[in-house]
Amino acid sequence: MKFIAIALGGAIGAYCRYWFGAWLAARVNIRAFPLAMVIVNWLGSFGLGVMTALALNYHLSIPTAVTVGFFGAFTTFSTFSLEAVQLLRQRQYVFAFLYIVASIFGSIALFALAYTLF
Repeated sequence: MKFIAIALGGAIGAYCRYWFGAWLAARVNIRAFPLAMVIVNWLGSFGLGVMTALALNYHLSIPTAVTVGFFGAFTTFSTFSLEAVQLLRQRQYVFAFLYIVASIFGSIALFALAYTLF
């Protein structure tokens, strides 16, 4: 049953990532920089930080379907890697550097912020 819950959470997380990317692309015309994935990874890191803090500080049981399933599929290191390499291959070195720094340090900072706040 746990595997089904994780798969369902993952399906919802993947759909939300796709939906958010399409939604943002329709509103913001930034083709050279993968802004949607940066924001998704920031949101996912913040959300997982909230879930972790609630679980540890308030002894709540956060379902694996949420932590591993939803957040695991909502955020993605593989897409981050693909987009970073694409920027490098296109010789967009400044965008590649900004993307890598913003994704990694922003995600860690937002996780820590959420964990601290909650």
